[in-house]
Amino acid sequence: MAFLFPVGLSALAMVVLGAGLPFSGKFRRRRRYIGGLISIAAGLISLWLLQIIVSVMDVQWETRWVLQIGAFILSFFLLASGVGAVC
Repeated sequence: MAFLFPVGLSALAMVVLGAGLPFSGKFRRRRRYIGGLISIAAGLISLWLLQIIVSVMDVQWETRWVLQIGAFILSFFLLASGVGAVC
């Protein structure tokens, strides 16, 4: 369960970049592949970073859940767009 902690997600993002970049020469659309890897890494990092930013903001409790869900959806779409670009 270490991948759920901020350091674990950041390390996983670096592993994705480190493991994926050597394979970029094997694809026809190299720029799209690299962009997808960067998007996946950004999605993994933003998954915890946006949640921390939203929790630190001084807003009413009733509206905080909307921001939390919005941050999660944004992170999910970053991840999904990266996977879509790589595949």
